[in-house]
Amino acid sequence: LYLGESLNAWQFLSRQKPVPGLMFFKICLSFGLGAGVFSCVYFILSLFNAGPGRNVVLAVEFAVTLLLALFVFYPKPKKPADEFIRSGAAGSIPKIISALFYSFLVLNITAFACVYISNPHGGWDAWAIWNMRARFLFRNTGVITDIFSPALWWSHVDYPLLIPGLVARNWSYFGRETTLAPFLISFFFTFSCLGVLFLSLEILRGRKYAMASGLVLLLSPYYFYSGTTQYADVPLSFFILSSFAVMLFHDMPGYKDNRLLALSGLLASLAAWTKNEGLLFLLALGSARLVLTCLRNGYRKGLGEIILFSAGAFPVLAVIILFKNIVSMPNYFISSLDPGVFISKAFDFSRHALILKFLASELFNVKHWNLFPLLFIAGALSGKFNIRPENKPGVLAACLVFLFSGAGYYLVFLLSPFNLEWHLSSSIARLFAQFWPLVVFLAVLSAGRFHPPAYSKNPD
Repeated sequence: LYLGESLNAWQFLSRQKPVPGLMFFKICLSFGLGAGVFSCVYFILSLFNAGPGRNVVLAVEFAVTLLLALFVFYPKPKKPADEFIRSGAAGSIPKIISALFYSFLVLNITAFACVYISNPHGGWDAWAIWNMRARFLFRNTGVITDIFSPALWWSHVDYPLLIPGLVARNWSYFGRETTLAPFLISFFFTFSCLGVLFLSLEILRGRKYAMASGLVLLLSPYYFYSGTTQYADVPLSFFILSSFAVMLFHDMPGYKDNRLLALSGLLASLAAWTKNEGLLFLLALGSARLVLTCLRNGYRKGLGEIILFSAGAFPVLAVIILFKNIVSMPNYFISSLDPGVFISKAFDFSRHALILKFLASELFNVKHWNLFPLLFIAGALSGKFNIRPENKPGVLAACLVFLFSGAGYYLVFLLSPFNLEWHLSSSIARLFAQFWPLVVFLAVLSAGRFHPPAYSKNPD
């Protein structure tokens, strides 16, 4: 269904002879795009038709799919963009690395299935927030605002509805509520993120680097644990990584397709439709791209790029604004802001010390993130780090996003109305999970000896 909906919709990623791995990259990307876009469609349908049935959902989605197909395939560019072949030498891959990669891939898929059999409802957030919202959407015969009743304040009623909308939509296809729907959504988001990581690095750097990045992610226990819990952090990490990967494709020399910037904006806006943290990411990414482009190429170029980026993000942002206007309860953080409380907490150095303690503890938690294996594998590829010229804007943008997002998270913890130790212990590892695939992507992208990129204007 997802492949049928997307119609391989972003065909413009390859104009002529396809790069090895590019087709599979588009398949992985298409899953997340289809899931995000049609989650928005289901939410809008729910506003006008409580608990829309399968026939209504299918009819509307078919119409939206046709519009997407027209956008992609007509009109065709007068002059196709030049195709890039490979940006670096692939290099030989040790058999032990390939064997480990495929072994851990099978092991993680098996573990995913075993966890579902033993715990089909997922973790606390899955059944108490996301799937509960999905049940309201699917069963609703009254008004949709019942989902955001003040009686449900404990369930974060201001959280966006990508996961609930997607679960309820799939239940409409099944014709009943089943735990299989949220499990499959979580499963495909987790392994699609692995696919985007692997295949984008295969295109940008070669199979050896792709294997290294995939192996590091497969050896990150907490990331795959987050996927099995059916939480929204892994889907959010998918959109964060994908928006950066597409932006890097836009920056490839001889391959300037401005629609890729719009696609990057769309992916970033879907991150905002996934969790509130995604809204901070969207603002951080847009700001970082604007600042860097203005510094490198002038303010006219910077404004032009941010307009394209914003154009891609606008449709989903409109849905988010509509959603936020419907929610009757404000965000707990915003509602608790008070100048007096702000000053007292900002100068409470014990709070700063506790935040830094948890941050350092999680940063070097090798049981969760395998930070040292990541550095070892990245360094072993060449013995040094080397950022290619065409990748510098994306890497610098990522650094600024880490800085902006990290500052935002720090401020939220500092001013948290909850018990600070509980708030940190329950959420800081999940914040790491949201950015972990991007960290792996950037570390491996920046490793390796420099090889002049190989481009061809006539691949045939």
